[in-house]
Amino acid sequence: MILETNRLLLRKLKFGDVTDFVEYRCDPDVCKFQGFEPLTKEKAIKYIGKLKDGEFGEAGKWFQLGIELKSENKLIGDVGLKPTKDNTKIIEFGLSLSVNYQGGGYAREAVAGICDFLFREKETHRIFGTTDTENINCIRLCESLNFQCEGKLRQNFWDNAMQMWRDEYLYAMLESDWTILKQRRKYMILDVKDDKDRKRFETTRDGKTAFVDYVIHGETYELTHTEVPEELQNKGIGTQLVKRTLDIIKEKRQPVKPTCQFVAAFIEENPEYQSLVE
Repeated sequence: MILETNRLLLRKLKFGDVTDFVEYRCDPDVCKFQGFEPLTKEKAIKYIGKLKDGEFGEAGKWFQLGIELKSENKLIGDVGLKPTKDNTKIIEFGLSLSVNYQGGGYAREAVAGICDFLFREKETHRIFGTTDTENINCIRLCESLNFQCEGKLRQNFWDNAMQMWRDEYLYAMLESDWTILKQRRKYMILDVKDDKDRKRFETTRDGKTAFVDYVIHGETYELTHTEVPEELQNKGIGTQLVKRTLDIIKEKRQPVKPTCQFVAAFIEENPEYQSLVE
């Protein structure tokens, strides 16, 4: 099972991942709100050894996919998938991501790619997961993809580090929810390319191209103008184009000067991108 998105490769864990795997799995900030404690290298080798030959689909058994950042050939996180014992069309998921790569849209891109694959290729009926009621990043991730909060599970998780029971939220999405979401185009995985000759980030859909113009001043990207053809307007494409543009620039670790009003408004409404502004 190998999935590919714009920036990520989702594939089985392998022994060559041990260093990267331990790098984030031993971080207390990553382990917070999770059901595992910081890993040593020895435990990581045993863990990967048990999982590397596994196959997705066995009822009641977790299957782990590594999240590889293609531009760096580096493992930055992993996603767990578990078909329930009663019905393998219902999948539980969980996710871990390196603190160094949080805020770049990688978790959202990974989960969206997995949801699309499971609903489209595996005829999955329902995907669900639980998260601590104080795990703001995970809550934002679920809600950004239109997962529905189905309830609060009181004292559902024992936090071994804090020695206390903790409350969790249950989030879920049905195949019908995902189909409606795609039809309405509230969320889409855009293929955004940097046309260095024209100095613009662009995406083509239905034969029409939307773009964000830029000028480079030293290391800074000045985003000067966003244009979406009339045929693509009112479909959320402009918003997603700006988001992907900022994600690409953030990955380059370069600052932004948003002189385009549309880009400036997007950054103001999405605090996670404000650190990019020069």
